[in-house]
Amino acid sequence: MRFHVRRSQVLAAAPRLRGYVLELLGDLVSRGIWAEPNQWRGWLMAAAQTAPDSFPAMLQVRLAAWVLAACVFVSLWLTS
Repeated sequence: MRFHVRRSQVLAAAPRLRGYVLELLGDLVSRGIWAEPNQWRGWLMAAAQTAPDSFPAMLQVRLAAWVLAACVFVSLWLTS
């Protein structure tokens, strides 16, 4: 969850750091960010906030992780 909070703060306070956030997204994909649900949720939010620039990082994510993301968003939608 820390990644999510810091990501929001960085992009709001300093839009010039967008490139840094995009680089961080790519690094986290290579480390398998989807293995940790809270971190994965923050990654998804950061990717959505920086789209379309984050599309290259999104294309690096495995298909199984996207299935997991879909399940998370559906469960969140059903509980709200």
